[in-house]
Amino acid sequence: MSPHFLETVMRINRVAAALATLALSGMTSAASFCPPQQLGAKR
Repeated sequence: MSPHFLETVMRINRVAAALATLALSGMTSAASFCPPQQLGAKR
């Protein structure tokens, strides 16, 4: 494996982690805004 490949994998992992934290914070804020029955209807 070339160092460039590892660098790309690290960058993808960093972006994926940032997206995961954004999605988690968005879900928690949506859960605090919406009643639980609305969240259940969306699923």
